[in-house]
Amino acid sequence: MTRVRSHDWIRAGLGLLSEEGEHALTLERLCADMRKTRGSFYHHFSDMNAFIGAMLDQWTEDQTHMPIRRADEERDAFARMKRLDRVVAGLDHKLDQIIRAWSIRDPRAKRAIDRVDKLRVSYIALLYGGFGLNGDDAERLAELEYTLFLGAQQKFELMTGVEALRSLRLFREMAIQWIKQRGGELPNELI
Repeated sequence: MTRVRSHDWIRAGLGLLSEEGEHALTLERLCADMRKTRGSFYHHFSDMNAFIGAMLDQWTEDQTHMPIRRADEERDAFARMKRLDRVVAGLDHKLDQIIRAWSIRDPRAKRAIDRVDKLRVSYIALLYGGFGLNGDDAERLAELEYTLFLGAQQKFELMTGVEALRSLRLFREMAIQWIKQRGGELPNELI
């Protein structure tokens, strides 16, 4: 018999959430899908609230912290931005959309969305700061790029789709012109 860990429960919950939405996150449904008892669930989590918190923390790790760590492996802001784009393209964007919709009705999801949005915008602003923009300009540009990203998640089924990439590329071209006007430093690949 395979031993089930808390991580297995969390992954099952994220899968249910991505496939069917937050209404599928019931103890009965989780136990049925995992083929485990309530006792097994309660061995790992004190209650559903603790489980939801752990699940949202894992979503934050997978969809935000991990891509940032991967991007930070690169040497400069431009390379980090390109790596971030590649990593983010492979994420579960449907799950992001579901959690964002859920956040309208659930304060736990709302806190997670607010935290993730802040982390993502701050990181994008840090990247733009690497091009020599001051903090306010980098923050403003990051907010605009992230807003475009959220809109693309809604409009385009696959973030790797041609239309989504075309929109991001157009935004970056406009951002480059804006950075040049402000005297920012751009890598040769962008000029």
